[in-house]
Amino acid sequence: MKKKQNNFLIVGLGNPGPAYSHTFHNLGFLFLDFHTRRLGVNFLPGRGKFYIASYNEIYFLKPTTFMNLSGIAIKEFYEKYLEVPYENLIVVHDDLDMPKFSVKMKFGGSSGGHRGIESIIYNIESEEFWRLKIGIGKPQNMTPRDYVLSHIPEDELKVYLQLFEDMSNILQNIEVKDFHIIQGEINALRKKYVEER
Repeated sequence: MKKKQNNFLIVGLGNPGPAYSHTFHNLGFLFLDFHTRRLGVNFLPGRGKFYIASYNEIYFLKPTTFMNLSGIAIKEFYEKYLEVPYENLIVVHDDLDMPKFSVKMKFGGSSGGHRGIESIIYNIESEEFWRLKIGIGKPQNMTPRDYVLSHIPEDELKVYLQLFEDMSNILQNIEVKDFHIIQGEINALRKKYVEER
C-alpha cells in the first residue's frame, strides 16, 4: 500500500479476550468499539497483532497483544500499513491518576507509569503523539493491578457510555478539525462529568 501523510490513527488500549472486556483497563477498547459502531465500520483481523477498521482517512486499531506489549502492534501497523505522522496518532487509555469519568487529551510527555504507553514509546522511539486519557480514579481496598483488571460496575459503565457519546461527537471528522480545538473540547468535558456531578 502506498504510504501517505494525510492519514490518522486512533489506537485503543486494552487486554484481549472476553474475561477483560468490561474492565477498567479496557476503556480504550470500549471507546473504540462505541465510536466505530456509530461510524458504521467493523474491526477485522489486521496484518499483525491487532484488529483494524477504517473510515475515510482514519484508521482504528485494537492490539491483540496484552496491554504491556501494545507498542508491538503499533510498530507492526507502521511497518505493514502506513507511516501516519505521530501528530496524527491518538492513543486512548485508562488513567489511575485522574478522577472517574474525567477525560483529558494531551500531546507528548512521559508514560506516567502506564505500561501500555511505555511500550508504545519504546517501540516507536518517540513520546510525540497524542494521548486521550480516561480517568478511573484511585483503587480502594485493592492493589492498582487488581483494580484496573476489575469489572466496571453497571452504574458506572452507564456514565462512561454517556461520556463516550460526547467524546465520539467531538472526534467526528477529525481529518478536517484542528487537534488543538479537539483538545479543548475534550478537556472541557471534565466540568460536565466531574465538577458538576
